[in-house]
Amino acid sequence: MNFHTQYQRAPNFEDALALAEYTVKDRNRGGIAQLPSGHSVDNADLHGWASWASRQDMIRSYSAAFSEEYEVSRLANTASNVAKEQLEGEWIIGIHTSNSGNAHVHIAQAGTEQQLYMDRQEIDRLRTDLAEKMGEPY
Repeated sequence: MNFHTQYQRAPNFEDALALAEYTVKDRNRGGIAQLPSGHSVDNADLHGWASWASRQDMIRSYSAAFSEEYEVSRLANTASNVAKEQLEGEWIIGIHTSNSGNAHVHIAQAGTEQQLYMDRQEIDRLRTDLAEKMGEPY
């Protein structure tokens, strides 16, 4: 599994909206875009999340690509479960499907620095938990 995360401090609205829109970019092309509640993300949700996120300390993005092809619903459910267990703040999950045979997970997260800060051990725990739950080598 290929896993990546990065963060930005003091996000503005445009940066938060760009992250949210990228996270859910494939929602109308067979991908999935959902909130922690499991509800699908619409444009009002994106703008509301970006507005809220721009008043937070940080935004963080995660991406995970897998060696096998999995159903988008399984990817979304697994990523959502791992996020609920390990992430704080508010987040949006998107499953990208635009690269045929390479569906992968994106998560946009926002919150305080305390909620979003991750050391190497915490990043590794998130990565390995996601890989194990998908049955992927890590």
